[in-house]
Amino acid sequence: MKSTFANNIKSLRIDNDYSQNDLSKALGITRSRYSNYENGISEPNIEILIKISSFFNCSIDDLLKSRINTVVKSKIDTIISEEPRISVNLNEFNYSDLKEKLLKNKRFYEEKKKTILSEIDVKISEIDSLLNFINNIYNEDLANEISHNKKDE
Repeated sequence: MKSTFANNIKSLRIDNDYSQNDLSKALGITRSRYSNYENGISEPNIEILIKISSFFNCSIDDLLKSRINTVVKSKIDTIISEEPRISVNLNEFNYSDLKEKLLKNKRFYEEKKKTILSEIDVKISEIDSLLNFINNIYNEDLANEISHNKKDE
């Protein structure tokens, strides 16, 4: 019987449209070694486990202990329950309602992202101004030092 880990990495790979070859390259291992993980023949060392967890943006606990479809359901619940306040009972939903709510949530975060990015642009501009100011002071000091040294000669 395959382990929860083996089932989870296979589900994640398929759900995200990756081939075993894609994953093996990303992890820096052979395809057959990765295949052995999915088939429950062998288990990865901690370094590879961390890479898999990072690649799929999930915790090691999720990979090892939980059925991923349960984890995904939980993450959907979390996303939907965040701003804007939307809730849906995933045991009694229809796909069009879920899709509509997820799209609404996506638009909310896209707007939030635009706001954050514009704030970042302002900060970058401020930093650039400070860097220019510092460069000007440095260049003036350097010019004064060179001028002073020429007078001493």
